[in-house]
Amino acid sequence: MTRQKLVVELIELICTTLHLEDDKDFKIIETTGLFTDIGIDSLDEADLAMAIEERFGISVRTDEIPKASETTVSNLVDLVMAKLATKTS
Repeated sequence: MTRQKLVVELIELICTTLHLEDDKDFKIIETTGLFTDIGIDSLDEADLAMAIEERFGISVRTDEIPKASETTVSNLVDLVMAKLATKTS
């Protein structure tokens, strides 16, 4: 899977999982902050980890998702790409 395809899929997954698809004024891109811009909390983080596991067939623990305020969608893409790479090797 290409990085760009994964970015698109993760953004769709974030919107669906966190019920953001109805907010047409808010656009999520790679540089969008998970905690600062979207405002996810620990419950959202757990929901997102489970959704990623279901969609991509990989195990993602919530403690693997960086907690820094500057954590972005791009950081999440990097994590999923690394997990997918180890799954296929």
